[in-house]
Amino acid sequence: MSNRSTKRQRLAKVPDRQPQSVTTPTPFEMVLAARQHLADVDEGAGQVLGAVEALAVRRREVESDLRHAVVAARVARQPWAAIGRALGTSGQAARMRYGSG
Repeated sequence: MSNRSTKRQRLAKVPDRQPQSVTTPTPFEMVLAARQHLADVDEGAGQVLGAVEALAVRRREVESDLRHAVVAARVARQPWAAIGRALGTSGQAARMRYGSG
């Protein structure tokens, strides 16, 4: 078998491919796409910041509830060491954070 016939056989196996038309966006279309992308990013950032704000509000509410619970524990004569354990910290750290004076 000659090199020419082998080459023809390989070429015969290659499927016909139609050239695909590629359109290049106009500068105006590129600007519109960039503006849409920025709007999407801004919307996403706004949603994330909204979540941060909502969590900050919840944190303040939980912190207030926690302070009231610590006061109730102290009124019930619970030692700072026990309160600290309940908070996941030491009694001294609990007293420094929640103690008065």
